[in-house]
This record gives sequence, C-alpha cells and structure tokens, in this order.
Amino acid sequence: MVSLRAIARCIGLSGRIGVVSDFYGYRTRGAGRLSLVAQMRLLQGKHIHLNLIRAASFSVSQQEDIDAGLQLMRNIYATVNVGVGRIQRFSIPPGHEDLETESEVHDLWNEFSVPNDGIDVFLVRDLPSEEGGVSPTPGSCDKDSKDDSACAVDSIGSIFGLVIAHEVGHFLGLEHEDDLPDNLMFPSSPNGGRLYGGQGGVMVLHCSMNGGCRT
Repeated sequence: MVSLRAIARCIGLSGRIGVVSDFYGYRTRGAGRLSLVAQMRLLQGKHIHLNLIRAASFSVSQQEDIDAGLQLMRNIYATVNVGVGRIQRFSIPPGHEDLETESEVHDLWNEFSVPNDGIDVFLVRDLPSEEGGVSPTPGSCDKDSKDDSACAVDSIGSIFGLVIAHEVGHFLGLEHEDDLPDNLMFPSSPNGGRLYGGQGGVMVLHCSMNGGCRT
C-alpha cells in the first residue's frame, strides 16, 4: 500500500501535512466523517486538482457548506473512479463579487488564473447565469485561453456540492443530460447527482487528469 506521505508528495504537498486542512483541503468540520483509506485509494487512480478562488467573503456556515459540498463532489466522482486530490484556496481583491455579463466572467478567469495544474473554480456572489454556475464544455488546460480556462459558481449553500460537481463535470467534457433528472449533468439543480460509467470514461480523457499516485 502506498503511504500517505508518498501520496501527499505525489499531489504536490510537502512539509508537515495536516490531513483535514492539507490532504483534503477543508477549513471546517462541515465535511463530516472522512475515509482516509477511500481517499488514498482514489488518488492511486485518475484524479484532478482544484483551485478555489474566492471573490466574495463567506460566513462560517457558508464555509461549512463549501467543505460539505466538496466532499459530496468527491463522493459523486468516486462512483466513476475519479478522485479529487489537492484543493488549494486563493482570494482576489474586492470588486469582483458580482458579475453581470459573460465577458466579465471571462475577464475574471483571465486576470486571476492560478499557474498550476489545478482547475480554477471562482466562488462569487452573483453570475449572469441562473443555473448557479458557468463553465466551458470542455475546459482548456491552457490558463492563457481566456474564454474556456476556468469555472465560476455562485450557489454557496446547501446545493453547492451538486453545482460545483456539475460545473467541473462540464469542464471535464460532460454535456447536459436533459432526459435524466437523476444525473449530475441534468441542467437544473438540485439533481440526482448520479454519474454513469460512460461519463467517467469521458472525464478521465481530459487533459487536466493526473495519473495514479502509485509509488
């Protein structure tokens, strides 16, 4: 079995590692009970990394919703053997909380992209979309590609997990599933949060996927 330290090093963590704060990337206890064994197993297969870029301030309860939502996302992706590895947190200066046009969304992605291998997800207060999030399908791994290099989410609450999993799903190449209300990619939230094997097969082909941490 690959050690925790080896997997942490594989996903880009170094030094003294906090399991909850670093290995999972959580800031509160909102994620509930965690299975370290399950997370380590998933990271030995295909997995992605996330950059959460905060454009607005959030209350403690909203922070708990974010952590709970990230764990729900992990649980959903695990059903198709896709792991969510390193989650890093960033913040940007005030004035970018409310976005009224798609052009403003793209400007945000272009100006504040993080130069690493994680998928950029901007957490804002308001978006021009009424669906809770915006993402290209599929997204680009070129952070200089202005119009399709990130996602944005404004549904910071009880359905955050479904929304971020849905938007990152788009980024990984998944289209809407208009006839499947139980599927994660059903156009409106809340949905059933389900993924099918074929969808997992699409996700693992995306350029942002990392290979398994096996040594």
